[in-house]
Amino acid sequence: MLEECNKYGISFMKWINENRSRLMEFLSESDKLILPQYPNYGEQLTGGCKGFGKNIMHWPEDLIVGGIERDSNGFIRHAEGFQTVFLVASAGDVQHRISHAKSPNYKTKIDKNHFTTTHASVIIQTWQRSFTKRLYEHELNRPSEGIRVVHPLASTSISEMLEQFSEFQFGTIFIGYILMIIYAGWSQLQWDGFWFSSRSSCLLAVVGVLMITFASVAGLGVATAMGINFNAATTQIVPFLTLGLGIDDMFLLLHNYNDVLEAVKEKEVAVLLKETGMSILITSINNILAFITGCILPIPALRSFCGQTAILLTSNVLCIIMLYPAFIALDLKRRKAGYRDMLCGVDYCYRFVSSAASAKQIVEQHPSGKRKLEESSSRNQLVKTDSDSPSLNNQSEIDLQQMSESVFGTGPALKTKLQLNCEQSENNFNIKKFVNKWLTLDGFLHEVYIPTLRKPIAKATILFCCSSMFLFGCIGLYQSKIGLELADVLPEDTAPAAFLKARERYFSFYPMFIVPMGPSVDYSRQQRKLEQLRADIAQSEFVIKADGKPEAYWMIFMRSWLHALQAHLDKARRVGIQPTDSLTQIATSSLAINYSLVDDFYLARRLLCSRGEEYNCSNKLQTRLIDSEDIIDSAGFYNYLTAWFHLDNMMYYVSQAGFFPTPPGWRFVPSEEGVVPQAEPLIYSQIPFYMNGLTETPAIVQMIKEIRAICDRYTADGFPVYPTGIPFTFWEQYLQLTFYLFVSILTIATAVLLVISVIIFNPWAAAMVAIIVVSMTVELAGFMGLFGVKMNPISAVTLITAVGIGVEFTAHVVLAFLTSLGTRDERMVSCLDHMFVPVIHGGLSTLLGIVMLAFSEFDFVVKYFFVVMSALVIIGLINGLALLPVLLSLIGPPCEVEK
Repeated sequence: MLEECNKYGISFMKWINENRSRLMEFLSESDKLILPQYPNYGEQLTGGCKGFGKNIMHWPEDLIVGGIERDSNGFIRHAEGFQTVFLVASAGDVQHRISHAKSPNYKTKIDKNHFTTTHASVIIQTWQRSFTKRLYEHELNRPSEGIRVVHPLASTSISEMLEQFSEFQFGTIFIGYILMIIYAGWSQLQWDGFWFSSRSSCLLAVVGVLMITFASVAGLGVATAMGINFNAATTQIVPFLTLGLGIDDMFLLLHNYNDVLEAVKEKEVAVLLKETGMSILITSINNILAFITGCILPIPALRSFCGQTAILLTSNVLCIIMLYPAFIALDLKRRKAGYRDMLCGVDYCYRFVSSAASAKQIVEQHPSGKRKLEESSSRNQLVKTDSDSPSLNNQSEIDLQQMSESVFGTGPALKTKLQLNCEQSENNFNIKKFVNKWLTLDGFLHEVYIPTLRKPIAKATILFCCSSMFLFGCIGLYQSKIGLELADVLPEDTAPAAFLKARERYFSFYPMFIVPMGPSVDYSRQQRKLEQLRADIAQSEFVIKADGKPEAYWMIFMRSWLHALQAHLDKARRVGIQPTDSLTQIATSSLAINYSLVDDFYLARRLLCSRGEEYNCSNKLQTRLIDSEDIIDSAGFYNYLTAWFHLDNMMYYVSQAGFFPTPPGWRFVPSEEGVVPQAEPLIYSQIPFYMNGLTETPAIVQMIKEIRAICDRYTADGFPVYPTGIPFTFWEQYLQLTFYLFVSILTIATAVLLVISVIIFNPWAAAMVAIIVVSMTVELAGFMGLFGVKMNPISAVTLITAVGIGVEFTAHVVLAFLTSLGTRDERMVSCLDHMFVPVIHGGLSTLLGIVMLAFSEFDFVVKYFFVVMSALVIIGLINGLALLPVLLSLIGPPCEVEK
């Protein structure tokens, strides 16, 4: 029979569960009383509910129920979310509990004499990890069925996940660097016949990317040696951002390298550094200063990010200036030897053996023509002719053309046998180059962009469009909102992110604590002050109140405990037993009246006699542990604190007091006498509050301002306190964000102005660069405001660094303009002819460097770095290659090169 019950009983229960309507076929009317009586959960939860300890456990409605719909009577009819909060003891509490346990081997057979807070921390973390895992795997958690979704979150979940995702993603980094190598090589490619021509610089570009890679690794090593910690921002962003910014200087060197080889036949590398070094220094120094300025923001993680980026950029520029020219010198030998690129040792078709001799002879015959050639083929492509040289006649023009053709290999120069054999290949190359002219940056620049930009209508259009961009930037900046959701800081599609999103949707609850500042607060004599502080904070509309009162704290529980003990003393006095008598007299009196004394009486008597370091029961007839106004006797306050901590330990943990230092060890034995050891003055303790209505950052900031104002007022009155908790950890930074952002942008803008002014000794040009980069910053901030990118410390760092990065798009153009000859319009053409291509390559390489950020697991990386940095590059190209040339053609500084 038992076997049949075990076999069919479970199946029958399943059948009943699946066929509830047929249940009465097996039960009579009288049996209905044994059926479960389900309460009206909506009515029970309305206004909150009480826990098993009804006097101390009252859970407010806002804390436990979310997504509420109510009926006409105000009761909860429907709810979408329920929340349960577990209080987990700290490592110090667990260590104290086990090390002071009565049993020598406390429950888990732990040797309490060697049990430390480190062991306790490992145990707590392991338990939390196991707890959340079991909830995920619980059979009632059915997200796929759409019935119920459980989102557990422990304090270790976020930290462990951030630690996991803060590691370098080497696969992503490898792909990003391979793409950069391909782009760099392609941008310097020149093909001839079956292989790269000798004019190609692919190998040099690849070497440059690899050198910057190793420089970045070296920079990370330096940052580590300096003690700068890695975090999600540094590991996810820094490698790609520094690659994109560091590669810009390489493109500038390679572009000018080709120009220098066309104009100079000796000391080419020296001339290259002379012509390009200043631009590299200006842009690199401003980039480094921009990230150093970002360290002004008082956010440790962002300071680490800015510090590491500044170190890596410094490492990059040192390698570009000091090491990369050595590789250029090696490549120069290859070119002069006529070897093809990417295939060392193979002769190239053309070696202009007698070109240099022919050029030298012509220049010696026409020294003024030499000057004309230098102007027409120097770094800045000077276009002004020498009107002061009447000796330069038509014949010299022909000779100059002949010399130019001889130097550039397109004229009737003397050819070797190898040149003659490959002449057809060169002609084919030139034809192909002419055909593809409109498909190259050079073709677009000379055939479309420059002719269009010189027209007045085009200049007016650009000024109007850029003014509109600035206006929209101001509007967007005005409309921008502050904030950063916690879920955005975590990787997408992870359990903690899902928990935070659900919590932000249904609950606006956050805990906080008020912490009196150490020995400066005497709890025994400032109890009324502490209660007044608690009452003032409770007046805030954000504080959750149960029955009109805020969450109870440790002193309230201690008072309740002392009231209970005082009641035993009062009861004994009423029957004629005096607590001030000796234990023998008390025992005699109780026997005489047949009155049984409980242990709490002896505990209360012992506390009554304990005053600091003294134990004296005489003259205590009028002394009470706690009076009718709930004021604890100040003389024995810290003695009572020790006893309450050890004997009412559960309420200590419920109160979340977090004492430091903890009271000394003590055990109560009813038959013993002696002073209860006095606790040391508390350096740290917590008063808990639950805050609600914190749905958006402005509301949280308003709450922080209110609580901070109250704490500051009490601190000024000699009662120092401060608030702490999640809202203050993550959102208090917004109180000073605007100030620090303004100071940082003002600092870096001033630095840009001073650095450029000092290096080129031209405040006019420096002012134009500063105006453009500040305009770019305003436009970027407006873009963020118009497209919903909120203002927060992360976006503030982007705005600060945008000032420095913006110099990349402006300084090169201004320097080229300063060293060009002619009218402002002609100098504008000259500077664009020289700097348009490298600036474009620099912008595209920056985009390519940060494109891998789009695949980051962190939403904030994609939103606040990839999107914003991409917008910065586009805005920078528009301002640097459109607005700035137009302004230079209208109000540009005078030329610094004499005729």
